[in-house]
Amino acid sequence: MLQPETRLIGPASLVDTARYPIFDPANAKFLNDCRNTYDATGVLALPGFILPKAVATMASQAAEVEHLSFKQIKHHNVYLQDFDPAFDSEHPRNRQLTTTNSTIADADIQPDCALRALYN
Repeated sequence: MLQPETRLIGPASLVDTARYPIFDPANAKFLNDCRNTYDATGVLALPGFILPKAVATMASQAAEVEHLSFKQIKHHNVYLQDFDPAFDSEHPRNRQLTTTNSTIADADIQPDCALRALYN
């Protein structure tokens, strides 16, 4: 298992910039391609965007404040909406899913951690 970093990490050390040159102004084509893909499909997947060591660091930092998180469970369909009586209960539109998440408030993310650096 990778050991998390404990020191301040800048965003350039979190992202695989060799693969995804997001900080290089000379790579406007890369950014435009990303924007065009997102506009066309509604999704932009960048596998390996965050470096493995950074993932370990951010997971460790999130675990430290997990007890402060707001936990939420929602029941919805694939459109993130409630049951729609206009459709039969067996209709795919009304298939119910459960989403569970825990949200860490911005105020609970320390200014010198990798989570903050990536967000900024």
